[in-house]
This record gives sequence, structure tokens and C-alpha cells, in this order.
Amino acid sequence: RSPMMRLPQFVFPCTMVAACLSLLPLPTIANTQISLQLSSSSSNDGVARLSWTTVDDALVLLQQSGSESFQHPQILYQGKDSATTLTGLRNGTYFYRVGEFDHEQKATVWSDTVSLEVKHHSLQRAWSFFAVGVVVFLGTLGLIVRGAAPRGSDQA
Repeated sequence: RSPMMRLPQFVFPCTMVAACLSLLPLPTIANTQISLQLSSSSSNDGVARLSWTTVDDALVLLQQSGSESFQHPQILYQGKDSATTLTGLRNGTYFYRVGEFDHEQKATVWSDTVSLEVKHHSLQRAWSFFAVGVVVFLGTLGLIVRGAAPRGSDQA
């Protein structure tokens, strides 16, 4: 017999093994994508809520910048939480991103950038709200005082 005649004997078992292995589920590679969400793209009170999702509760770093290129980012948070609320933001445009870090504190992946436009109510509008509040308070106080005053016909 020649070696060529034995080839089909080895090909058939290898083909069967390959076919059986193809039916097994392959291990999945971990998704390294970070998803960053912003509660709203605009704010009129200087408050924003950011939340993000990572794989396996990874260590993350939240950055804020005044430019989309993040040339001079400010670190707002570092840890394993998945959300934060920012308050006291002044008028302007802010950019945010979240980075996932490895054990050597090097960024392995960054989220997409999200932006927030903060534009507070005008001072005139704030004073008008205050004035309406004063009118309502004084009206309520007047009704209470008037209702509590003794009436002449009630005395016997």
C-alpha cells in the first residue's frame, strides 16, 4: 500500500472531530466598550447626572473638560461606582468621558464623549419667581389673619 491510500483514513476522523468541535460554543472575549450616558444634554440649574456601564466593575476615571479634545481634563471621579451627580456647574459647555483602567493605572479604553450645555435662568426671571412667591405668601398670611380675627356677631 502506498501512503496516498491511507490519507482518507486520517482525513475522515479529523473532519468528524472538526465538525463536532464547531458545534461547541466558543468562549466570548470580554467587551471592553464603556457606555456613558448623560441625563440631559442641557441644564438650566447647573445639575447633571452621569452614569456609565463597564465590564466586571472595572476601575474607572471620569474626566471633565472645556474642550472636546480633552487637552486639560479635570478628574472628577476615580473608582468603581457607576454613576455620579454633578452640581454647581456654571454657564458654559462641558465635555465628559469615562476611561477604564488596568492594574497599572493606564487607560485601556475610553467611552464616547458626551457634552452638556449649562445655561441658568436669567436673574430677571429668578426675581420674577421671587416676586410671585412674595405675593402668594402675603395673600396667604392675609387670609389666615382675617380668618383668625374675632367677629362681632360670634360674641354672645
